[in-house]
Amino acid sequence: MSYFVFIFLMIAFAIVYLWIGKRSANKMQGGDEDYFLSRRSLSMWTLTFTLFASQLGAGSLLGSAEAGYKQGWIGMTYPLGMFFGLVCLGAIFGPKLRGLNLTTVAQIFELRYGSKKLRQTASYLSIFPLFFILVAQIVGARKFFLAIGVDNHYFFLAIWSVFLIYTILGGLKAIVKTDIVQVSFILLLFSIAFFLKSDKGSVPFASLISTPFSFTASAFSSLLITTLYMGFEQDMGQKCFAATTPKTIRFSAILAGFLVLFCSLLAVDFGVSLKQSGVILQPGQDALISSVITFTNPIISSCIACGVLMVIFSTTDSLLCAISSNLVLDLPFWKKIPQEKRVFFSRSVTSIVGVLGLITSFYFENILYLLLQSYEFSVCTLCPSIMMAIFSKKISKKGAVSSMIIGAMSFLLLPREVFFVPKEVISLFLSFSAYFLTRAVFKEELILDNLSKMTE
Repeated sequence: MSYFVFIFLMIAFAIVYLWIGKRSANKMQGGDEDYFLSRRSLSMWTLTFTLFASQLGAGSLLGSAEAGYKQGWIGMTYPLGMFFGLVCLGAIFGPKLRGLNLTTVAQIFELRYGSKKLRQTASYLSIFPLFFILVAQIVGARKFFLAIGVDNHYFFLAIWSVFLIYTILGGLKAIVKTDIVQVSFILLLFSIAFFLKSDKGSVPFASLISTPFSFTASAFSSLLITTLYMGFEQDMGQKCFAATTPKTIRFSAILAGFLVLFCSLLAVDFGVSLKQSGVILQPGQDALISSVITFTNPIISSCIACGVLMVIFSTTDSLLCAISSNLVLDLPFWKKIPQEKRVFFSRSVTSIVGVLGLITSFYFENILYLLLQSYEFSVCTLCPSIMMAIFSKKISKKGAVSSMIIGAMSFLLLPREVFFVPKEVISLFLSFSAYFLTRAVFKEELILDNLSKMTE
């Protein structure tokens, strides 16, 4: 690959993104809805691109290509979970959440269960996994730099600082605009790579079809957990809350799911093709970029390397904004801050989270492990109570509390497998059971009219 092309593109993107961040900051009218929700103005196509960019990160590209190289078809498990999750978000969860006009997913605990403390608890349980998903993306970016031979910590810190600065300045508005630039670039490059792979005699996806498929219990668990997590995570919820109407989400999320599926499928196929070509990866080498170098040309491989890095960072900026929104909007002292100082406070929180994420990333290496563990913990603790709050008119505050406690304890204490069943599946089952048993024992049913607000 051409390092001149790579560095030139990185610098060009950095300049454009800083300009976008500054311009978004200048147009900001102040207030939390403007900084975190872009004044709920995301149109159908804008929402499609930003949802797509949110999920097209280290796991769906680098992790999937590596899994394809090592395991074949099974590498599609994580991307398929994201695909089904986005479809469910568009068809079921997203429109209902948007109909409530929330600012964070955790706010549903105050609206439906009538408890501010439960909202704060849910927010902290959401922040913890979101932070480690953020760390996983930074780890992916750092490892990708090393994989392409750019072993310069100062250059990495400079690029990370650019993403952090425009996120701090422009909030969700800047994130969405940079997402559009990034995903347009990567879609164009992946389409070109698709045809170049054919020109070199390697038919795209043919290697996947010829690879034996073995669907294990752990693969099913990964698929289930990822699908459920897409429906209520703050990162995705924040984008849904920022949509113009509930109907906007339906088409956008489903189309974003198909775009993620295409790019992830191509990444897995590149990994499988590399394995079948006889190339042996050395420690530190990346399956995706090694395959792109093998099946394309130096210019395209340099552009794809830059594009992949951009979309990894596009996931980190969304996570930064989501974590900050939880910390800022769900904290009890938020209302005491004067309106004119709220944007400054939000930017300060975002910068602190970004620095902490960068520091923490140097203590971890396994990307998919961090992602899946974070997804699993969040689903096991929050999924039952959120789903009941959305879909049931008869809910239980005590049931929500017991579901969180049992879900967290079983996930933390159970061994990796129990009678060949993954612990996260058992933890999720126990979490749901705790909700319904507690509601039955205490005969507590909060029948609220708020559900009628969830219009489509």
